[in-house]
Amino acid sequence: MKRSSPHPFDVSVGQRLRAVRRLKEVSQADLGDAVGLTFQQIQKYEQGQNRISASMLFELAKALEVSMSQLLGEAAEVQNETMRLVDGAEAAALLRAFQRISSPRVRREIIHFVEAVPDIWSLE
Repeated sequence: MKRSSPHPFDVSVGQRLRAVRRLKEVSQADLGDAVGLTFQQIQKYEQGQNRISASMLFELAKALEVSMSQLLGEAAEVQNETMRLVDGAEAAALLRAFQRISSPRVRREIIHFVEAVPDIWSLE
């Protein structure tokens, strides 16, 4: 049976690939160069238009310094939701900055502040 649209699993893997790539601040061209592909092929993978072979998934994960399971989505649904949340430039930048903070106390304070921001701005 031939599909006219991408399989939902291929789309999901592609979305995770894109989210991880953006989080790591790697361009499609740079990722393609690292694994011997064009940026157009990376684009097709990210859109779920082309399936990623097991060996290519291994190479992509290695180039991005993540596990294959992170790209496949074998982890809990919470991880999938997290990947959707970080699929944006601002969210990725915020996470990168947060990772550089070594003090647990400062991290907790920042979390409390960020959680309060929607309530503060809704009052205006």
